[in-house]
Amino acid sequence: MDSYPKEYISHHVPLLGVLGLAQELKQTDSITQEKRRVIDNSISVNLIATLRNINNSYTIWDSKRCFQLLIIDENFIWPKKLAEKQSLLSPSNLASNLFPNGIFNPSWIQRHREIIPSVVVLFRYLWESIDKDPLGMATVSGLERDHDSILISEINKLKQNDFQANSKFVVVFILKNSRADSPLIEERLTYIRKQCGLTGQYVMTSLNPDGSLQDVTKQLESIHKQLLEVSNNYYKEKEKKIKKKKAKLLSSLSKPAPLIIGSKVLSPRGWVIRYDLKMAIYCEFRKDFENAIKSYEAAYSNLYEMLLDSNGVSNDAKEIDYLSDRWFEARQLLDSIVIKVMQILLQNNAPVDALYHHQRHILSCKPFSEFAYISLNSEPYGPVSVSGLNHISSAVGGGSFSYWQWVSLQYRIFGELIEIASIKKAKFPLPFPVPGSTANPALSLINTVATTSTNWMGNSGTSAFGPYSSINPMFTVQHPGYYYLCSARAAEERWKRFIRSTISQSDFFLPNDKLTNHFNSLVTKDQAFDHGSLIIELLTKSYEQFKKYKCSRMTLYLASEIARVYQESNQFDMALKFYDRIAKTYRKESWYSLLSTISNRMRYCASQLKYRQVEAECLIELLHPSVTPSSDDLTRLIRELQMFENDTEVPIEIDMDAFSQFFTCDFQFKANHGQVLQDQFWQLTLKTSSNSLQIADLSVQKLTLHFTDSKFDYHILNDLSDLSGEGRVLYDCKSTPNTSDLVGNVYSAPIQFKPNQIAVYQGFLLPTEHQKLSLAKVSVELNLPSKISLVFKLAVRPERFHKRKWLEKANVESPNKYIELPGLGEQLDIRIEQREPKVEIVTEFQAQGYIDEYIKLDFHVVNNEAEDVQLIAVFQCVSDSENLVTDQSCMFQKLPGTAEESLSVFHINVGTLKPGDKVSDSLYFQCRHRLDSRSIVSSVYISIASNPANINQVSSFTYDLSDTKLLWKIGNRNPIKVESLFECSTKFEAIACPAFESTAIGGSVLKFNPDYKVTKILQSLVHVTIRLVSNSSIFVKSIKILPVLPNHPIKSLDVSSLTSQCSAKDWHPSNSEAFIYKLRLNIDVFASNLSVEYGKLEIIWSRNQADEAVTTTSILDLPRYEVVPELLRVFAKIPGNIVVGKPFDVTYTIQNLTLHLAELLSLVESSEHFVFSGYKQIGCRILPYGTQLLKMKFLPLSVGRCALPQLRIMKRSDMTILEEAETDLNRKEGDNDKCFPISVASGHIVGSKKGELYVNVNPV
Repeated sequence: MDSYPKEYISHHVPLLGVLGLAQELKQTDSITQEKRRVIDNSISVNLIATLRNINNSYTIWDSKRCFQLLIIDENFIWPKKLAEKQSLLSPSNLASNLFPNGIFNPSWIQRHREIIPSVVVLFRYLWESIDKDPLGMATVSGLERDHDSILISEINKLKQNDFQANSKFVVVFILKNSRADSPLIEERLTYIRKQCGLTGQYVMTSLNPDGSLQDVTKQLESIHKQLLEVSNNYYKEKEKKIKKKKAKLLSSLSKPAPLIIGSKVLSPRGWVIRYDLKMAIYCEFRKDFENAIKSYEAAYSNLYEMLLDSNGVSNDAKEIDYLSDRWFEARQLLDSIVIKVMQILLQNNAPVDALYHHQRHILSCKPFSEFAYISLNSEPYGPVSVSGLNHISSAVGGGSFSYWQWVSLQYRIFGELIEIASIKKAKFPLPFPVPGSTANPALSLINTVATTSTNWMGNSGTSAFGPYSSINPMFTVQHPGYYYLCSARAAEERWKRFIRSTISQSDFFLPNDKLTNHFNSLVTKDQAFDHGSLIIELLTKSYEQFKKYKCSRMTLYLASEIARVYQESNQFDMALKFYDRIAKTYRKESWYSLLSTISNRMRYCASQLKYRQVEAECLIELLHPSVTPSSDDLTRLIRELQMFENDTEVPIEIDMDAFSQFFTCDFQFKANHGQVLQDQFWQLTLKTSSNSLQIADLSVQKLTLHFTDSKFDYHILNDLSDLSGEGRVLYDCKSTPNTSDLVGNVYSAPIQFKPNQIAVYQGFLLPTEHQKLSLAKVSVELNLPSKISLVFKLAVRPERFHKRKWLEKANVESPNKYIELPGLGEQLDIRIEQREPKVEIVTEFQAQGYIDEYIKLDFHVVNNEAEDVQLIAVFQCVSDSENLVTDQSCMFQKLPGTAEESLSVFHINVGTLKPGDKVSDSLYFQCRHRLDSRSIVSSVYISIASNPANINQVSSFTYDLSDTKLLWKIGNRNPIKVESLFECSTKFEAIACPAFESTAIGGSVLKFNPDYKVTKILQSLVHVTIRLVSNSSIFVKSIKILPVLPNHPIKSLDVSSLTSQCSAKDWHPSNSEAFIYKLRLNIDVFASNLSVEYGKLEIIWSRNQADEAVTTTSILDLPRYEVVPELLRVFAKIPGNIVVGKPFDVTYTIQNLTLHLAELLSLVESSEHFVFSGYKQIGCRILPYGTQLLKMKFLPLSVGRCALPQLRIMKRSDMTILEEAETDLNRKEGDNDKCFPISVASGHIVGSKKGELYVNVNPV
């Protein structure tokens, strides 16, 4: 639709001018009253946006309410009206571009659409008093009247300016605080209307623009409706003026007097057309579509008659000069009127009427002279037959290329209108009317059998749209794809006729020079035009529409048409891409008649591009009897195939499964599994279904079967000396010397294509190893100089489910017959398995074992084969599940306790055994963890002398057993149970000691290691108890601890035994021994939360004392020693012999083990058992990792178990707190009563808990 002025074909919407919403106050404006009258900028923006949203939500397809906004500045001055009567757009005006005989100009429509509004609406605040005091009503009323007077002056000024535009003037007052129905407001509005000369229809109110968006939108929608009524009145007044002018013109029988003598002015019919167009446009502005269509049709009829009267003649007697600028303007206006009518009809759900106007317009314009195709012999060019457009191809001579260009444009425009309507109107059904909607069965039958030339498929007389009735497509609106297709076909006909016109322009008879010049200008213009791109664009749009409506068959046809146009445009590569996709679908659905056309086109494109592979594929596919049913065509194709030349040295391989095949290929093994050194038979079937004898002319050089293992490949050379008869033929392949260095087996058999023949080729394979053998593909090499091979990739062919049959050769008198085989489909693979060897292996060992014990395993192997064998025995410990997972914790060794290799899978080379020989041997296995549900599995791998396997030794007891020639057999599978022998329990007991070495009272010396790290000392007793948990007695030779080397942050680690060494002796069930070890650690003071490994227990034992030479070493893991962080360590040194009445000294060592300065308070409490001397309360400051000594003298007063005076060490409330606030030295206030535990190294201390110490006091 871009070919026509947008003013002609666009939907006409009334223009609404808006005043008072675009003005922003300047910074220098100081008049308060003016600021209160003008709408705020923020409110203006919101109101304009709301108005636009209201109008955008109402389109021509879903409502009759819409405006186009024109924001007008209040300072804008409309141009004054001209003094003369004629407008600048009138044909009677000398300055108009329509003078003297122009009918209409798009500028007139543009003026009413974009420049002159039908309604101008002014938005203003109505000033409202804020003071509501009743005593001030007279003053306030006077202020309101003053403001109203100023407002009236502004309105009259703007109204006078708007008078020049002749638009309706409406004022909208905005109230913020008052109600519109208030008597005071009504009185003021009445006063303003009288002073401004406005009626109630042109003064409106809107409440509270500061409210919610929903409220403002609802208020503006109400105003919007009232403005539409005002706008309709404006256009009705315009229509009345036009009707008066038209009536005055029709009452006059003479033409208007010319302004200039001798000039050709517009005729009365031209003025009538102009008035009808204005009437139609005004009706469309006010949404009166019925009267608009009537006026458009009246204008169309008069304009068409005017053109028809002037058609082909150019003289002063005609109203329009033929082929002049006015002629083409009128032609353009005629087309635009039809487009406008079709648009309105589609908008109002009348698609059939729109189709009628479309068809009528095309048929009516055929007689125009510039559309005629005339030659010297008065005969049309070629047969005039355009599929789907035969009803409009009856123009003179079938129509010129400019005619078909115009037809293509008209169909494209109609398709675009239908597409827009189907998108905008969700309930717009296509095709319309809906198939089956005909209520009268007789009428449905008439429509079914009625003939119509509008059927694009050709001259078919029927077009069924439903199962019960069909509708004549002449009266049916199709979806847009149909009209795009008609447009593409018209464009293609234009291309053909343009080529004809440029080839022999001398054949044309042109009646005058003006027509000759017009024709030459069109030819020059079309020579630079890309016809192919236009046709492809239209076909693509049609394809998208048919795809949208799910017409899969039609989309394929359109794709082939697109490819054909690409081909005719010499874009062969693009054409091949389309043809290839189309051909795949045609093959799948067996549309061989259409596939024949596509294949021939593909072959032509490939030959132009020199794509020999594609060209050969097309030739082979065309040999299919259904693709090329003619025997003459087959003969020609075979001859062309024999003459085909391959420009490249690479042989051409054609994947026959991707194309239509003129013969089929099937393969199967007789069995799905077999054994080594046994013949495995197969059959290959070649079947032809053609009834043509010409395929016998194709000679085959050889037939090759490609297996997954290339050494089994089968090459069958063609030998016609033993050619059999017709029907089912079975050929046994004969061995032939390999003279061509072919890999695999070379045989010979007769290979020839005969009609309706089934040729079955039988052969066998002799596998020598365990494997899975599959057929990959079959290639048939033709005896042609171009080296073409037909390849059947059976391995990737879709699975089939037919019954399996095997062809067996019968005697001479009876024909070959099929026997059924088990299974379905093609048996393309066979699994070759090794036979089970005749070798026996027996294992013996003690089923009950213990962890770390070496268990002896004896095995015996007997060879029952009829020939020598080489035997490898394999041993492993596996789980009792079906997967036989090897347990890595069970290790095998040839001799226990030696440096030989220890493996979880152990191989022993038994050697070569003669028939009947027996060999015995032994080995040991050791389990390092407790085993449940485990078994020792023994197996043998055998290499037979007649088919020796390759066995390579990897290590001392590991061999490479991957050779598939090895025979394999699982021997014994004996369960084993391995249990724990010892149970170990451990307990830690802390030993009191100072963290640092002290040298004097009140001081300490930090011990530095060579790395200049501060260390502290930890001591603990480790109580270890070992218990025998087995049910049998054992002999324990020794038990000792194995210390480990310290790691950072442990500087030194010392483990010493405090009990005597365990002597060698027998341990009985539940026997236990206890051991005490002293652990001393010297660790980094910064270390915390350590887990220290200090050693393991080594137990050397045997089953009994008699087997002391065969001992087992068990290693028991001891639990780790956990080092917890310390804040303070308080150590007390107390003498051993305390006697009542004798004083004794007690020394307390306080050590700070943090990075903080410790400010402590020590307090010695009173006791009924002791008196003491020294400071009862003393404060001290201990540096990080520092030591403080406190010395006290106690005098015991009681005998027995007595509690020493309690030493309470607390944090001082005013102590300086450092960074690490999480330590207990920084406890909150109120926690000062907590005491730190005190440790004492003396053994006579009875108990110690939270600082409380108890001692035994002896009597004198």
